[in-house]
Amino acid sequence: MSGVLPKGPEATGRISNDRPKGSVPQSAPARIPINADIAMYQAKARGSACHEIYDPKMHANILDRLQLEADMRGALEHKEFIVFYQPIIDLKTHQTTGFEALVRWNHPIRGLI
Repeated sequence: MSGVLPKGPEATGRISNDRPKGSVPQSAPARIPINADIAMYQAKARGSACHEIYDPKMHANILDRLQLEADMRGALEHKEFIVFYQPIIDLKTHQTTGFEALVRWNHPIRGLI
């Protein structure tokens, strides 16, 4: 899968897994190089000397990730990030020695991420 996504507010939107009329079905010979490419990148992600056999779930995972990235672009604009402060406690003295800030994303569909 290749392509360039524009930056900025115009990049927000939804990604659909629905196939438009006339598009190439998963089993068509034209999909073989695309599916092989997807499997190759899955193998590379696992490390060197690995191999993968294409599974349609790989394509679904890519679409899911692209949707999550598109949603994240709009999250700042819609103020969907929340900061939580977590205390750091010394286990010997039971005293608070500091805090760490944790950022959570309140996704409108997926909930708190």
